Amino acid sequence: MLNRIRVCFLLALTCGPRLFSADFAMRVNDKNYLDTQGFSVFLYDSRYHPVFVDQKNTAMEMILHGQRIATNGDVRLMPTPEQWDLVATLKGRHADKENNRLTANLAFPAFDLSYTLEVTAEPGGVKVSINLDKPLPEKLAGRAGFNLEFLPSIYRGRLTWLTEPKPASFREHRTIRW
Repeated sequence: MLNRIRVCFLLALTCGPRLFSADFAMRVNDKNYLDTQGFSVFLYDSRYHPVFVDQKNTAMEMILHGQRIATNGDVRLMPTPEQWDLVATLKGRHADKENNRLTANLAFPAFDLSYTLEVTAEPGGVKVSINLDKPLPEKLAGRAGFNLEFLPSIYRGRLTWLTEPKPASFREHRTIRW
């Protein structure tokens, strides 16, 4: 069983070489989200509605040049989450300014699953990690996975991402399942 799952997103933001300079490094700001010129990442800045959990403004969100490009970044129990699907219970969240890291402690109590969702600034983007408190319950194997919804279709095929075992682009559909 896996105790630690890593999902890495390295977003090549079209800012040229300046993006990698200290002036453009992502940092946790005073509003407790990761921010750099033209790109921001929120982590549970808002909460899901208790009944209708299909809104598009919760979990991990990414904003590129003032436009929300991705949302709902979290563990879900179906490959394509639907309106009535379960969402994790938010136990707490923390913004670590010293390490430029956002964390959210979450759980699916009915499935005895607790984990931490962590977003850390890296040169050129962010690293997203899902750290399980204990091995994934067998009844969730092949079912639980990381979901991230990209909103504007203009980015289809223009963003790349890195997961094990190989890099891919958003031209292809790949669900990260355990």
